[in-house]
Amino acid sequence: MSNSPEVRDYLESDWSSFRRIIEEQVGVIPNEEDVTKSRNAELDSAISQGRELVDATPDGHTDKPDKLYSLGKQHQNRYLSFLPSRPYLSGHLSHDYQKGKAAEIAEAVRLFEEALARQPERHPVRPLWLHSLGEGLQSLYFETGKIDKLETAIVRLEEAVNATPHCDSFLADRLHSLGSAYRSKYDFTGTIEDLELAFQHHQRAVDSTRSDDAEWTNRLFNLGDLHFTRYKRLNAIADLEAAFEKFQNVTGATQNGDLEQATRLQALATVLYERHLRLNSSKDLDMSISLFGDALNESRTPLLRAHMLHSIGLAYQAKFRKERAPTWINMSIAYHQRALDAMPSDHKGRGELLHSLGESHCLKYDSGASKGTTDIDSACHLFQEALDATANDVPERTRRLHSLCIATIYQAVESGRAPSTVQILQHLHEAFANASSPTSSRVRVGKQLYALHVECEEWPLAAEVAQMTISLIPRLAPRSLENSDKQNLLTELADIASDAAALALKTGKPPYEAIRLLELGRGVLGGSLRELRTDISKLQVKNPQLAEEYCRNRDQLEASTSSADRFNQRYEAGQNIERTIQAIRQLPQFGRFMMGPSEDEMKALADMGPIVIINVSHYGCHALIVEKSGIKALKLPALRKGGLRFRGVSLNLLGWLWDVIADPILNVLGFTETPKDQWPRMWWIPTGRLVKFPLHAAGHHVDGSSRVVLDRVISSYSSSIQALIQNYQNHSTARHLKELGKILLVGMERTPGHMNLPFVRGEIDKVRSICGSMEVHVGGGDSSLEYILSALKDCDIFHFAGHGHTHPSDPSYSSLLLGGGGKQLTVSTLLKMNLWTRMPFLAYLSACGTGRMNHDALIDEALHLISAFQLAGFRHVIGTMWEVNDELCVDVAGATYQWMKGHDMSDVSVSEGLHRTVRELRAKWVTENEFRAAKRMSKSLERDSIDYHRTESLEGLARDMIFIPEEELPLSWVPYVHFGF
Repeated sequence: MSNSPEVRDYLESDWSSFRRIIEEQVGVIPNEEDVTKSRNAELDSAISQGRELVDATPDGHTDKPDKLYSLGKQHQNRYLSFLPSRPYLSGHLSHDYQKGKAAEIAEAVRLFEEALARQPERHPVRPLWLHSLGEGLQSLYFETGKIDKLETAIVRLEEAVNATPHCDSFLADRLHSLGSAYRSKYDFTGTIEDLELAFQHHQRAVDSTRSDDAEWTNRLFNLGDLHFTRYKRLNAIADLEAAFEKFQNVTGATQNGDLEQATRLQALATVLYERHLRLNSSKDLDMSISLFGDALNESRTPLLRAHMLHSIGLAYQAKFRKERAPTWINMSIAYHQRALDAMPSDHKGRGELLHSLGESHCLKYDSGASKGTTDIDSACHLFQEALDATANDVPERTRRLHSLCIATIYQAVESGRAPSTVQILQHLHEAFANASSPTSSRVRVGKQLYALHVECEEWPLAAEVAQMTISLIPRLAPRSLENSDKQNLLTELADIASDAAALALKTGKPPYEAIRLLELGRGVLGGSLRELRTDISKLQVKNPQLAEEYCRNRDQLEASTSSADRFNQRYEAGQNIERTIQAIRQLPQFGRFMMGPSEDEMKALADMGPIVIINVSHYGCHALIVEKSGIKALKLPALRKGGLRFRGVSLNLLGWLWDVIADPILNVLGFTETPKDQWPRMWWIPTGRLVKFPLHAAGHHVDGSSRVVLDRVISSYSSSIQALIQNYQNHSTARHLKELGKILLVGMERTPGHMNLPFVRGEIDKVRSICGSMEVHVGGGDSSLEYILSALKDCDIFHFAGHGHTHPSDPSYSSLLLGGGGKQLTVSTLLKMNLWTRMPFLAYLSACGTGRMNHDALIDEALHLISAFQLAGFRHVIGTMWEVNDELCVDVAGATYQWMKGHDMSDVSVSEGLHRTVRELRAKWVTENEFRAAKRMSKSLERDSIDYHRTESLEGLARDMIFIPEEELPLSWVPYVHFGF
């Protein structure tokens, strides 16, 4: 701490007076009116005396700056006396100041500026005065709403911080003020950089404060509030948990009866409420409602009570969304109405409260819990009032405009009249253009906006908005987010990429543009991992320094953790790597570094065989065909998105897939008959719900013709073109037997809680025998997760035979079921692995549904076990689309490995081996099926199908073993697929 006598004088006189006035404001006041009169009289007297001293001191006198500053402090104290509580009251009510007299704080600012102008630059009290000026300017911003006042406040507060020694005890106070100013700027601009600067300064303030300091709880609370604010912006679960931890600590350190107890209880309850929204935890929601009630009981002012009532209303709204009991939505409306009645009509929080009440009325109408138009009429009125109370270009405006548009459409439908499309489009365009609003809000608005333009048959505008919506994706899921956080956000993107591609084609854009949009908007999570794991060997030669910077930040991003402190480092690394990427793109020959594939790159990739992307959208379905000679779009008029509901594989389904999709595509490609010698290869990239359909098995299998994909081409799959390109670029054109060193075999004949698989041992033995004859090391025997993760780091082939589990709601928890303590090999775990430096050859997943996803909102993210092994670094993956027959798995694995062995384990041998094996099994099936058909002429071949719902119910019982009545013959050869180049 500074020992300057000048500083001590100010602290002993003016600062102590300021503290005393503040303490009076927060004490228990028995007669507020009398105390206020007395306090104001004292302040008026002090100001009058201070003015006389200033006037009596000649210009140029050394005491003049001191007198000016002291008078400024009295005006600042006078301003503070108009506030209901401490101006530094933190958290969710941090800006809920009733407006004091702007003239008082404006005069204080003027006097501070004059005092500083008269004081020497290096005077020891200058940091203190700069701090006072900065706080005064921030107060003036609150009074006037003029952003230039806040920006000047930040400049002065930064000067104060920079002029304060690290050992000075007032550094924490000044850092806290600077952090609060940046937080205010973020609230105004919505700029993430301002939020991060606020975070950094508040973190330093907490780190500089002793835990027994009276200000420690306030500063820790503010830091928790920033964690919460950043969570709302970036969706990192680590921030939510950090906010919870800090609010818990602060609440535990708060004495009963403390004026701030209500605010702190509310903050803790709000975090629990948000955690319920994220994790769907009923326990968190119920606890939040209880804590909101406690906060309400501790609220001492009408304004504070209004905030608590608002929070309780939101919690009951969430409870209604979850349970759909009319009681909860009625309670939500009642609490919101009480809050509105208690809040001053000119308070800045009124707009949010009006919006929340409107949401409850709209939700009640939309759920069918109300009759007539009363609720939707009320919602429209409230949303309009909320919008009228909202400034332009603030983050909240987008959400409020969107809500008004939705309610207006509901109201028009209810009344039987056409909505005012022009007004709605105007509102939606304004909402979409608001750069200060959260990206997720803009994405939701964009989706509705282009759909409305389509309804109006304004195709070019629809295409433009869809393309702009796609361009928001990097902001929606920045590199700094953990995979789980990205996954949570990416549910917003369902169908947008396919719609954008279809609209691009509809408006005459070239097929490459449609593919570019699909590559940007699909597989975002996987794409971000591939980008980080891209080959930089050429960059290391060209510019070792930039390569080193890139690797350092990449490694920081790949080091996964749930710690909020680590997220701060991840965020910084994310910002740094973006700058590094931009610098790399300035180098010659690196202009497209980590960008989507160019048209020439796509065509070059098709040298091995055509790539067919099948885009499915309500606005048109097309096959986008990439050949080395060019890219074309083939319209598929018989394919309709609305009719795609996979309920099980059948002969009828396979025939339909041929007629509607495969036949027109193969005809265009010239694959019109069964090859006599050299078989062509092709890659399928389906989109949307079509990813669940077996395109490789499409055809009419019982009429003796070659109208079957299996009889025309060797099929492989990919999640994207970028995935194929990276596979191609990171490998030589062939992988030979002599390069293989280790094969890891894991067989789970018995899995706790699941049906035994009697044929697993035979499968493992057969694969061991084939691989052992190739003079490579065959490992295995330990089925624990720890052993497998370790062994995967240096194996070339991983073969798993056992149970697979497809998680019903969170694809990151889909897994291979292991032994050893119940730990499973999940998609999430695989996504954290990076084997790209050595690129293992093959992952063979002989288990049910390793290529299946049940979460339709994430269907285009391809978050299944097959893609997870590819993202981990495996060049080839063989897996299954749904349940497989335990006994047949032995034959498929044996025949496929035998073919690969006979062809030197080359890249081509993987897809060839599986194709030949499946084709032979199909031929055997045809023969057996004809024999059975002859025995039951009266029975329809339609019974030769898998009941998808029935087999789903067997999840966890076998691989999954499918028990079919003796007279039926399942299409057991269909589900096996190959992913890779």
